[in-house]
Amino acid sequence: MDGFHVSGIDVDGDPFGHDWPVPSLYSCHIEYEYLGKYGDCVDLNTLDDTWYIYPEAGKFSITKMALATEELYFAHRRSIGKPCPEGLA
Repeated sequence: MDGFHVSGIDVDGDPFGHDWPVPSLYSCHIEYEYLGKYGDCVDLNTLDDTWYIYPEAGKFSITKMALATEELYFAHRRSIGKPCPEGLA
């Protein structure tokens, strides 16, 4: 409900992470069986990076993740009194 929170440990053992709060992300990009590598993928962007995330949980739906991202953004816009234009939400 707060947006995306990604963290982990890289191959050198160093921690990494980034947060995308709801107001900063009106959608996310998803790929099914991305490049035939590791399965379904969610990619999130910063101004400097693209993060490719391959969910490992058993029954995880990247489609629901994409739809929820949009709905959370639309709800945020409504909550601040600036709803999205007709046809976008």
